[in-house]
Amino acid sequence: MDKRLIGLFIVLFILFSTIGSVGAVKLVNKDFDDHFTMKVPKGMHFQKDVNETTEDGIPNQQISYLSDSGNIGIIYSDSPVFSENSTAFFSQQMFQGMYPDLSKCYESHEGNLTILEPVTTNEQYYPIVILSKGNEHVVIIGDNLSTIKKMGHSLRFD
Repeated sequence: MDKRLIGLFIVLFILFSTIGSVGAVKLVNKDFDDHFTMKVPKGMHFQKDVNETTEDGIPNQQISYLSDSGNIGIIYSDSPVFSENSTAFFSQQMFQGMYPDLSKCYESHEGNLTILEPVTTNEQYYPIVILSKGNEHVVIIGDNLSTIKKMGHSLRFD
């Protein structure tokens, strides 16, 4: 009787371990044009779009990276208009721009990440993770909050 019970626990342990690892996304390091490095899902490729402007003599650079699959977008912004101290303002502007109905989202913090999470994730509302260092901001948008948080925690500004 004890051997069958132990055998059942071993089978259940293996089954749950396998189920848990199937959903796990393998992340690998990627360099984003010497601005920052971050782990991204293995095999994922990004299309890049650069937008450089000057406003009142102040240069602003914004680079967007969209995954080929379309389920992850990354925005890098380098602007002296924003500083690390204005991350809350930047987050609020991003939040309101993406989700005009603020009752549909939550804002939370996890370490150096600002997380904007919609009540319901769908084609209109995706979670957002924001990181800042000095004038640099990175916004990660994706359909899987767990994955984009892991990406955010791995981000290193160059």
